[in-house]
Amino acid sequence: MASFDFIDASARGYSFVWQERGYLARVAVPVLFVKIACLLAVFVLGLQEQYARQGLVLLPAYIVEAVFVVGLIRYALYREAIFIWGKMVLVPPSDKEYEPYQGRLSRKQCVQGGIVMYILLMVVVLGITAVVQDNANLMAANVPSETMSSSVSAMQEEGRGLSSFINAAVIFAMLAAFTWLFRLLWLYIPIVMGCSPRVFLHRISGMQSSVFMIATSLLCLLPLMVFFMMGAQMFAGAFAEGSAGDILFQVILQSVMALIITCVQVVAMTYGFVEILSNKNSGE
Repeated sequence: MASFDFIDASARGYSFVWQERGYLARVAVPVLFVKIACLLAVFVLGLQEQYARQGLVLLPAYIVEAVFVVGLIRYALYREAIFIWGKMVLVPPSDKEYEPYQGRLSRKQCVQGGIVMYILLMVVVLGITAVVQDNANLMAANVPSETMSSSVSAMQEEGRGLSSFINAAVIFAMLAAFTWLFRLLWLYIPIVMGCSPRVFLHRISGMQSSVFMIATSLLCLLPLMVFFMMGAQMFAGAFAEGSAGDILFQVILQSVMALIITCVQVVAMTYGFVEILSNKNSGE
């Protein structure tokens, strides 16, 4: 059963992003610029709750981010220069020796495949979010509160035991499905590494793999979220709520936070996948 040391992978993700912060900051400037511009457009157009239209506005940001993320993976593994904004950004010197890419697929195929898969996954996630949000809004609008309260009380009177069991079973099934499907969100990483998605999914067929991926993602997410939330609280009263300055501050903070978290998560998950594919803990 495929697994990896998620604590070590997360620590290496933090360490790599911190050590390479100068280079990553340079190549991330265009990504932040496009991301901030798209998020400002979302606020100006009032699309905060309209995820389908919001996705169309944010599509340019996802495309630029895909190029950056794919370059980040190749940079972390093979020390290849990141291509952004129409040019290669020269790699700073390093004492560490990196093995060049030796996969069967060409570098161009890996990069293009990773970019396409990243954008596709983002579109799918946005589509699912939009459908869920629209259905929730539709149900809330069509069902009056009195009807909801009466139906709930009737269901409680009919059979609480059976209803509780069914609800628990549904919740468990949804959690199991989410846990297994979580691996698909990172499918672009093995593609960038030159690994076939079919081979990779076969290697991580067990549920334990998704559990380790979720743990890695949370370890890279929660500490940074707490840090940025504390920073946001320090400037909470600097701008009037809803003002242009407040919106701009929120957009910049959200963009920077999302990009840093993405960098740490992607690098950590990449190191974890390298461990899986190298058969260290796969048991094969």
